[in-house]
Amino acid sequence: MHLFIPLLASIIFVASLICVKRVANPRPGKTGLGPVTVLFFSNQAMALAFTFFWRQSYALPSLESVWQPLALASLFVLGMLFTFAAIRLGDISIATPILGVKVVIVAVLLSTISSNALSVSIWLAAAMAFLGIGLIQWTGRAQPKHALRTIAMALMATVFYAHFDVLVQSWAPTWGRGRLLSIIFWLVGLFSLPLLPWVEWKWLKEPEMIGWLGLTSILTALQAFLMVIALAYFGDAARVNIVFALRGMWAVALAWVLRKSLTSEESELSYSAFRLRFAGAGLLTAAVFLAIAEPI
Repeated sequence: MHLFIPLLASIIFVASLICVKRVANPRPGKTGLGPVTVLFFSNQAMALAFTFFWRQSYALPSLESVWQPLALASLFVLGMLFTFAAIRLGDISIATPILGVKVVIVAVLLSTISSNALSVSIWLAAAMAFLGIGLIQWTGRAQPKHALRTIAMALMATVFYAHFDVLVQSWAPTWGRGRLLSIIFWLVGLFSLPLLPWVEWKWLKEPEMIGWLGLTSILTALQAFLMVIALAYFGDAARVNIVFALRGMWAVALAWVLRKSLTSEESELSYSAFRLRFAGAGLLTAAVFLAIAEPI
């Protein structure tokens, strides 16, 4: 049942990225909010949301472990920054599936640091997800430099997020889940304060932009909230991330539905390109079903 949490998070994630794209390109030919502004307000929203978990844990941290929430907060902020940069620079239906490479990185990390080896079916599911991601990104028709830059940004985000997921699963029981999550996201909010000079306050004078930014911050905080809760309270990082990789399917579907209104190269993609992207997304879906069928 806990796998419904990353399933819901995957849908909300793509909705949040649609909003990121909207605030970045409010109208054709007009540049909107940059990733730093969106990152700042999203991180403050998450710091507020996780405050409510402080009283749900009475465990006291050891002095030797003080560096752990600092490291986790840093990994999360870097992952967010590279994610927003990737979405702002490129196509949602390319960047989002590339973020799904995290399933493979998480599997490798878990097999390295855990004494419990992953089953063959989980490795197969991770490989299928990886192939599906590759098929989706291979069909992109954006300009080469543009596409490569988007892919590089998204891959950097996956590296930071994968380490964050595995370490949250490993350290949360020792710290106390509620306590660790609250500290992490208070630090995330604190680490964002140096971004204040680069926040584009001038755009916040427009009511429409404030509304979109508020919605983006809420959705971004909500999907992060669900994923971190799933990892901290249930563990199972490999399967959680395989299910979360369904965001690649939702991204392709949304890009197809909204292709005429998106201000990017997605509006110019051919039907055959979208069919190939759906084929890749189908592999992701099959990987999810294989992972869910694996007994805990």
